[in-house]
Amino acid sequence: ENSGAPSLRRLGISNDVNVLGTLTMSLGNIDAGTYVLFLSNPAVAALNYTSTTRSRIFGRFERGVNETGSYLFPLGTPSFYNPANLTTKSTPVAGSVLSQYFTVDPGNAGLPIPDPPVEIHDRYPDGYWSFTANNGFATGDFHINMDAAGFADTIRDVTRVIKRTGGGNWTVDGIHSDAVGSVVYRNSLTGGISSSGTQFALGRIRP
Repeated sequence: ENSGAPSLRRLGISNDVNVLGTLTMSLGNIDAGTYVLFLSNPAVAALNYTSTTRSRIFGRFERGVNETGSYLFPLGTPSFYNPANLTTKSTPVAGSVLSQYFTVDPGNAGLPIPDPPVEIHDRYPDGYWSFTANNGFATGDFHINMDAAGFADTIRDVTRVIKRTGGGNWTVDGIHSDAVGSVVYRNSLTGGISSSGTQFALGRIRP
């Protein structure tokens, strides 16, 4: 818990940190800088997120994963909370997932692409989420959602989640589910998370 003045409510780490038990986030933010905050305990409940002030992690956050359930990655920036939830629908191959949120234009490589009954022709330029499978992690049955708080353009119910591997062309994987507020959803993905990095961004459909 970090309860100082709002601009100072961040706990910085000065090396890679491995949390073996439970990580509780109730107030304030964690700034990983150039390091990795690793919650190696693979249980869904190993992250005890009780914050009502949108506490978040700046930089790289890695979680052990070995069971079915919704794994929260409480990412964001000093201005906005941009969490992602990776929900494993069947028991994955145990390992870990490294995450990071980037406020960088993800580009339009590979677009337009079909996502019947619509076509995705453009990306939202505000940012994207990156996930990397480490330590043998593998899953072929998962849902994902991300909170696009702070994006300049309106998030609509038809806003799509697009996916790429290793910075390649954008594709779609899984089934669209309507956005709610600034949270976008994609269900029943089967293409997995790559050890070379899988990125997720938001896509606009043609009017």
